Amino acid sequence: MVPVGERLTRIAVVPMARGAALAILIAVTAACGGATPTATSSSTTPSQSLSPGGTGSIPPTAALSPATTPRPAWPYTSAPGTTLGGLWIGRDGTVYTSPSGPGPENLLLALGPDGRPKPGWPVTLPDTYLSVTFGPDGALYVWTLSKDGTQGHVVALAPDGTVRPGWPYAVTGSLDVPIIAADGTVYVRVLTKTDFTLLALTPNGQLKSGWPYRLARSALVGTLSMTLYPNSVLGPDGTIYVTGAPGLVALDATGRVKSGWPFAASGFDSSLPIFGPDGTIYLHAGGNAPGAPNVIAALGPDGRPKLGWKAPTIQAAVAGFALGPDGTVYAAVWDPNGSPGQVSAFDTSGAPKAGWKPYTPPSNEGNSVGLAIGPGGAIYVTNQTPGSQASPYVVALGPDGSPTASWPTALENTLRAPLVAPDGTVYVASTRTVTALDPTGQTKAGWPYQLPADVTRVSVALDQDGTVYAVGSGKTGVVVALTPGGAPTGG
Repeated sequence: MVPVGERLTRIAVVPMARGAALAILIAVTAACGGATPTATSSSTTPSQSLSPGGTGSIPPTAALSPATTPRPAWPYTSAPGTTLGGLWIGRDGTVYTSPSGPGPENLLLALGPDGRPKPGWPVTLPDTYLSVTFGPDGALYVWTLSKDGTQGHVVALAPDGTVRPGWPYAVTGSLDVPIIAADGTVYVRVLTKTDFTLLALTPNGQLKSGWPYRLARSALVGTLSMTLYPNSVLGPDGTIYVTGAPGLVALDATGRVKSGWPFAASGFDSSLPIFGPDGTIYLHAGGNAPGAPNVIAALGPDGRPKLGWKAPTIQAAVAGFALGPDGTVYAAVWDPNGSPGQVSAFDTSGAPKAGWKPYTPPSNEGNSVGLAIGPGGAIYVTNQTPGSQASPYVVALGPDGSPTASWPTALENTLRAPLVAPDGTVYVASTRTVTALDPTGQTKAGWPYQLPADVTRVSVALDQDGTVYAVGSGKTGVVVALTPGGAPTGG
């Protein structure tokens, strides 16, 4: 859940086919404000609030790109002073991005697979801050939030940029990216000064019967850094899980609490539950007070603890949480007081994994904060915590927790988990570069790809065809699609 007034930079991949999306990477830069209650259906017509084709105050090409003639290929570069606030990849290869400043900051631009703006775009949206997710039928669901955080909208757009019937849907309060179920239900999370509301909307923008679901704000639990903000996620069977008092709540499609739930817990830290192939739900609870331990819980779909699970306790904050293909649970933990973190592993009973030596980085190398599982169960870890002076790196761990040969690999700067391709290539984003490492930790031929000098933040995503997408933000914005060899596509 996004605190009121917070600016998001998101990068996301939507699958072209089952299993195509390999990662979602999110970077947040914050500023806070306030909010007031309730969510209501919008009385604003699309023509009043939305302007397809960039028919607002500035022409699309003048506002977004200095190019005056069609470019043969990537990268796409915004006009000087106009940065890019996000990157989302559609099923058809369309790239969506959100320009900001100077001029209007409520635009959504669509780029074709060749890196050129698509006809009918950009679209002008009701509010300034926005993010995008995709429905199963190809619709784009865009949430927007006013600068003061007092109101927002959820808008459903067709791929050509036109507004779908029944939308937008207006809310009062702070909202987060919609969650889209397989049947097209749109779940919208709204936080106000008094409560948390979970709405369920039809694909036509109408509130579903039995909804909303509400929790008093006094009942919410959150994280050390985002106290009182709830999390929610869809399970594989369509159940929606919400963190709140007295713990984890499971709701069915009608908005009712499922039998056997909630699961009582004192609190949750930043990660959402993860789901095992046998239906087991893993989560780490606690850690909301300084020095409070984290307990890794394993639950059945009925909300009851998994039989025989030993519920391991971790005396530190959990920064990375992942499930290996063999059912091993991995936790990357770090100590906010500065002691080195480590990566721990637990078997299917919750006991420490036999033969595992918890990986602890050298004292001058910061904490293990990013965690990713690669092909065959390889474990990749990045280290640097925000604001630390540690030398950033990525390391591959073997089956016993020890670094494998040729690792770790030093990086310019990274604060995110690595992105691992099916062939074992490891992609990492640094301050101004995207680097591809082979399974031995060596930089692959043709890499790294260097973005312009005025770029200060880079995120990456990967499609099933091997195309690497990168967005760079700074004094200008850059979007580029890269081949597995590190060159811009079409170049």
